[in-house]
Amino acid sequence: MKPFALAVALLGSFAVFGAAHAHSVKKDTLEIIHPHINEPFAGAKSAAAYMAISNEGEAADRLLGIETPAAQKTSLHATDHAGDGVARMRPVAGIEIPAGETVNLEPGGLHV
Repeated sequence: MKPFALAVALLGSFAVFGAAHAHSVKKDTLEIIHPHINEPFAGAKSAAAYMAISNEGEAADRLLGIETPAAQKTSLHATDHAGDGVARMRPVAGIEIPAGETVNLEPGGLHV
């Protein structure tokens, strides 16, 4: 497994805070598909980013972080749905991208 972090160049579309979209970016065996940030609510201090990450390689990979000029800091999260019906964000140290598979970062699941 080789860990990686998405660089500013891969997610240049996030340069404008608000709704931002890109089609896809490919580097070696990894492809970032449709990265986007939905426009946050007025006054929001944070926003979520979503995308799919495809690993066409023969070895697993691990997303460790994302850098973007759209935010002072980013973090990887999972959404946990508690028995009380409240969704909570739980930080994760990394996201596994198995060989030959695509992992979706989407609302209600893994996200940035």
